[in-house]
Amino acid sequence: MNVAAYALYDSRDKGRYMPLYGLLSGMLLWLLDAMVDVYVLQVPQTLVENLIFPPLFDIALRSGIIVLMVALGVAARRKLKRQESLQQELLEYKNRLEELIELRAEEVRNPADSVNSEITVLKDRTRDLEEIASIDGLTRFYNRRKFGDLIDYELARQQRYHHSLSLILVDIDRFCEIAAVHGQATSEHVIRSVASRIHSRIRATDIPARWSEDEFAILIPETRQSDARRLAQKLVKAIDGTLIDNFGLVSISCGVTEAQAQDNVEQFTDRCVEAVRLAREGGGNRVEVL
Repeated sequence: MNVAAYALYDSRDKGRYMPLYGLLSGMLLWLLDAMVDVYVLQVPQTLVENLIFPPLFDIALRSGIIVLMVALGVAARRKLKRQESLQQELLEYKNRLEELIELRAEEVRNPADSVNSEITVLKDRTRDLEEIASIDGLTRFYNRRKFGDLIDYELARQQRYHHSLSLILVDIDRFCEIAAVHGQATSEHVIRSVASRIHSRIRATDIPARWSEDEFAILIPETRQSDARRLAQKLVKAIDGTLIDNFGLVSISCGVTEAQAQDNVEQFTDRCVEAVRLAREGGGNRVEVL
């Protein structure tokens, strides 16, 4: 099984269980909420009673959480299915190109110009499909898969030539509330608006990507942590209190880190994930550096 086919199989297998993962996550949150009620808030019920016969408010809250988690799972499965379709189409075009090259090489009587023209058309189509498979359709930033390849490449350059390399992770504050209360259309509008503001304030050499549903990443070559922090502060300030049409005021939290000499991709990105977590827990609309 080649790499493209394996990736296609892997995405299909993961996507199939996304709604189930959402349901299980919601049920786990139901259990955790019941444990908080019984052991922390000390409601006059046993754990089993609270699980089966919780107060009406808890029933509504827990049921809403389960519905939201399942809905997120369904949305994630649809996104993986679209990516799977694009990868399948890309694989088919690559196979057609290889077959055409092999066939035309044997047909020496055919005019060379005709063969080259068909090959050029297929190469152009393949290039277009590769771009589609690498770009997030909503923001026009790189998607998570392509961004991982770019981080790997830039880390190798940084370690070979001893250049600076920094990473900013941007999280939209209260995005779960936005999605739950205002719906998908509004949440997508907020994502596009924030992405547009980020794009207008970074350099042409910086590499933006959509990291997750409500997070963006910016890979910044040739940049020290102090300069990356200043850029993150400018982004927070630029978006703080921004009025987005049909929604309201929006803010972001940023985590910043600089690549160390022996970092691998996971160590580099995990440090930035931890930094943005601290920014969120600190109240949001701020920058944390690790």
